[in-house]
Amino acid sequence: MRTLRSVAVSLVVTIMLAMLAAPSASAASYIASPPMPELSLLELVAGGSVNFVGTIATNAGEAPSLVQVGLDFNGTLVFSDGVSPAAGTSAPYTIAVSTDVIIANCIAGSLTYAYWNPLGSSENFLLTVPCSIKVVVPATNVTPLLPTVQTEVCGPDNDVITTPVQPEGIVTADSGWIANSRTISFTAAAGYVIVGPAVVTLVDNAGPCPTVVVTTPTVEPTAEPTANPTVEPSVVPTIEPTILPTDEPTSVPVVEPTVAPPAVTALPSTGSGTASHTIVLLAVFALATLATAAGMSRRTMR
Repeated sequence: MRTLRSVAVSLVVTIMLAMLAAPSASAASYIASPPMPELSLLELVAGGSVNFVGTIATNAGEAPSLVQVGLDFNGTLVFSDGVSPAAGTSAPYTIAVSTDVIIANCIAGSLTYAYWNPLGSSENFLLTVPCSIKVVVPATNVTPLLPTVQTEVCGPDNDVITTPVQPEGIVTADSGWIANSRTISFTAAAGYVIVGPAVVTLVDNAGPCPTVVVTTPTVEPTAEPTANPTVEPSVVPTIEPTILPTDEPTSVPVVEPTVAPPAVTALPSTGSGTASHTIVLLAVFALATLATAAGMSRRTMR
C-alpha cells in the first residue's frame, strides 16, 4: 500500500514538474544545479532542519518564469520556493528539509534522495551524501536560587549577602564587592541548562555610619570603710627574776670536840698558881662548848 502511494505521489510530482517545465512560446529553459546540504549531515539531531541549496540558470533571451525544484526522500517530497531568474542569469534556491526526515532516511551512513531538473524532463536524478545520527540526551532544566537576604551594613563594600545552596548542575561565581557592586553568575554544568536569570548584580548603598559619642560616666568616689585601728597587743616585758646571789653559809670550821680530860678532882696544889690553872681550864671548857654548838648549827642548816 505504501509503495503504491509513493508511486502515485511521484507520478503527480513528475506531472507537475513537467507542466512547469514544458516548453511554450513564452517559456524559458532552466538548468538547476544539484541541491546539496548546506551543512554536514553528520551527527544529526532531531527537531531541527537542514537547507539543501543550489542554483537555477536560464539561457539568454528567454523570458523568466516561476520554477521550483523538488526533492524526494523515499516518497517524502519537499519543494523549494518558486524562483524566477532573469534571462541569461542564475538564482539560488533553498529547500528546507526537516532533520526528522533525513534521520528517517539515513540508512547505513548514507542519505539517498532524488531531485528534478526543470528542463521539462521527468527523469529523477539521484544523489547520495553521508549522514549519521547523534543521540542527544535532553538537558535537565535547573533554576538558580537567587540571594535571599542582603543585610545592609554602614560603609562601602560590606553588605552581607546570603546565597542559598544551588541545585545540582549549577556552578556559582561570586565577584565579591568591587566599588559597591557585586556580581553573582550562574553557569550550567554539562547536561543542564539554566532556566531563569544567569547573572545577578547587587549594589551596596554605602550609607554613612552614625557618629558614636562616647560619654564617660561620672564615677562618685566610694567612701572607703573606716579601718579599725589594729591594736597591737601590749607586750608585757618579761621581767627576768633577779637572782640574788645566795650567800653561801659561812663555813663554820668544824671544831672537833675536845675530849676533856678527866676531871681532876683535886688539883695538886701549886701554891699560888691554883687560881691561874682554874681560869685556863674554864677557858678550854668554854671553847669546847662553843665548838659543839657550832657543829650542831651547821648540821641543822644542811
